[in-house]
Amino acid sequence: MMRSIFLGLLLLLASSPSLADMDLKLTPKITLTLSEPNSVVHTMSALLMRFDKGSIMHEHIDPERVFAPTINLTGVTPHFFSALFKPEVLETLPDWMIALAKEQREAFGITLPVDNFSIEDVHVYYFFSKSENTGHLFMISNHSVQRIEVTRDEELYQNLVNQLRMHDAN
Repeated sequence: MMRSIFLGLLLLLASSPSLADMDLKLTPKITLTLSEPNSVVHTMSALLMRFDKGSIMHEHIDPERVFAPTINLTGVTPHFFSALFKPEVLETLPDWMIALAKEQREAFGITLPVDNFSIEDVHVYYFFSKSENTGHLFMISNHSVQRIEVTRDEELYQNLVNQLRMHDAN
């Protein structure tokens, strides 16, 4: 009796690879499914997950700390980060913010145009730098900006983009 229960449990675990998966909830309606990382580190606004081939860093951009201590983007964070990807938005910024946005565009290696799509009120911009072996996803809504960076694993990066696109299709 005990042996059949154990074998049944073993078969259930072996046939359910999703038991090793975890969900990363980005918004109430957007969730990414990831394999279980080797390690997880969390700071005030960022989450770092390390996997065998690479890592994922997810952060909510904190408008008070993104350029701390000198610049506070409270109230303009989504507009500012949209300007990194949209020249028509960049032109609406004051000169000092244009200079800062261009500096950030260069720091992230953003070459326009950048692939993008929307999931309801969230606009997703994504690009992969082969020279840096790093993928970037920016999720910009009216009230927040999230950034995901995938290092050393283009397949993992593409998986995240595909999962987000599935949300776009729904």
